[in-house]
Amino acid sequence: MGIGTHGERGTGFGLLIVKKVLNQLGGSISVSSIHKDCGIGEHGTCFKIELPLS
Repeated sequence: MGIGTHGERGTGFGLLIVKKVLNQLGGSISVSSIHKDCGIGEHGTCFKIELPLS
């Protein structure tokens, strides 16, 4: 079980469910992260979801 930035708890199944649904719809999900210790200034995680228009 994961612990979030504010102490919230999760089951860890959320992204798995999203990925399965997107695959069924012909879409995809990608994730990129920048750690706050990299010295770049901005940090965080970006989730990119793509779905076909038709």
